[in-house]
Amino acid sequence: MNVAMLTPLFPPDTSDSAQYVKRLATKLNYLPLTVITYGNLPESVADVELKSIDKSGAKVTTVYQSLAALRATRPTTLLLHNGPSTNLPALLYKILHPSLQLVY
Repeated sequence: MNVAMLTPLFPPDTSDSAQYVKRLATKLNYLPLTVITYGNLPESVADVELKSIDKSGAKVTTVYQSLAALRATRPTTLLLHNGPSTNLPALLYKILHPSLQLVY
């Protein structure tokens, strides 16, 4: 099993959602877990791979970079957070990999 989390918010963002995602990643670190986040310099989590995507460019660029990160990670399960910005890359990846399990 290869698990990835796709989220626009991750510490050092200060929102409750960002803190929740970090706590969840900490609890799931016994799995092969990759967190793909939109932002620079995410805080580290022990035994969790972090990939940052620059969200300052055009939205289509962010979607493309998200897809590229997902293709490199090759998750079997994808956890999505904060739907609007993560749904499109996840659904496009799901079309390419129908066996992917999406968890909202």
